[in-house]
Amino acid sequence: MENTDKVFKADAKQVPLRRSALLPWWIRFFSWFFMITGGLAIFGLIAGFFNISFSISLYGLEETNPHSLIGLLIIILFIYKGITSYGLLFEKDWAIISSKIDAVFGIFFCVFSMFVMPFLIEEQGVVIRLEIALLIPYLLKINNINTAWHSLNNTTV
Repeated sequence: MENTDKVFKADAKQVPLRRSALLPWWIRFFSWFFMITGGLAIFGLIAGFFNISFSISLYGLEETNPHSLIGLLIIILFIYKGITSYGLLFEKDWAIISSKIDAVFGIFFCVFSMFVMPFLIEEQGVVIRLEIALLIPYLLKINNINTAWHSLNNTTV
């Protein structure tokens, strides 16, 4: 009797009841952060129509004009990260594929800003972006939970 109780308890710990239980604390933390900043990015886009300048930066891309090409790219990235974060936090079916795209774009822009931008901008030297130290584990974790995420199908056990 005691052995079956331990197996049942072990199985209960291994099978999460909700999709959000698959996400580690650090992904949930950054998801809340980027959901908020994604909402603020919408206000930043609107503020640009009133010629309000502000500094915005992500993945080593920096801009003070929200309606420049780089400024719009950064705002779009923040909005996309906010949408992806919403999907993860509220257990949407599309959240995993959106997260994978988010991570790949993030890695691409980090590598671009580290190794290409120094050749385009003379004043800028090679800068190692710390964001990549979280983006790679993020992509690996999202890949690891992909099957479990879709098998839970947003239902409780």
